[in-house]
Formats: sequence, structure tokens, C-alpha cells
Amino acid sequence: MNALIKITMLLLALVECNIFIQIKMAKNRKTKFWEHDYPSQDVYVTTSTLDMSTPETTIEEAHEVLDTLKALLAEKNKAYGDSALSDINLFCDLSSLQLLQGQIEHKLRRLKNLGVDGDTEDTLMDLMGYLTLFMVAVQRTRST
Repeated sequence: MNALIKITMLLLALVECNIFIQIKMAKNRKTKFWEHDYPSQDVYVTTSTLDMSTPETTIEEAHEVLDTLKALLAEKNKAYGDSALSDINLFCDLSSLQLLQGQIEHKLRRLKNLGVDGDTEDTLMDLMGYLTLFMVAVQRTRST
């Protein structure tokens, strides 16, 4: 399967996971700081604090998240070496792309089961890291 199709499928899975999480939270009536529950309506309304920010503020906040992600990737690469993108094959005969897909699926399942909150924020960062490494692996595959 084409790598771009796989990435598209992963992004669609993320969207599906997000929709599932919102539905699950609506059913459980767990109100997070960015959500408001209106008992007089049958609709669960979600609003974002980002709606009032300027595009520049949003980009600055995105840069902060990406800087945190860069630091996390550098820290993990130092601790584990370049293990995510090296096909050592100690226990299995899978490629880096296949192993990363497994890690991405694992993180998506965790978010689907637990929802998105302060306890799973690290899972979101891990997922972003694995998606970034997956993109690097796809680019390396293309260039060889």
C-alpha cells in the first residue's frame, strides 16, 4: 500500500478517534474545561478557547507544542538511540514503518479507551512523535 495512503488512513483514524471520544464524553456527561453541557438541549455543545485567539497567538501556541515535541523526540532518541527507524529485527521481522504503525495504533486505542484529558496528554505527545517519525520513515523510503 502506498505510504501516502497509509498516512491518510492514519489521519482519518485520528479524526474517527476524536469523534468517538467526543461521543463517549457526551454519553458519560463528563464536562471538561473546554466544553459546556446545556441540560435544556439534547445536543452536547463543544466550544474552544481558541475561538477568541488571533491567528498569531494560535501559531505561537502551536510552536510551543512543537518545541515540546522536538525536545521529547531528542530526549527519547538520546535514551533509546535511533531505534524507531533502525531495522534491528531482534524479535520480529517487521520494517520500521510497520513497527511505527503498531505504536501509533496502540496510542490511538489508549485515547479511544481513556478519552482525552490531563492523564492522557502524554499519550497525545507520544502519538505526535510517532506520527513525525512515521513521516521521516516514509520520506526515507521514498528517497531510497
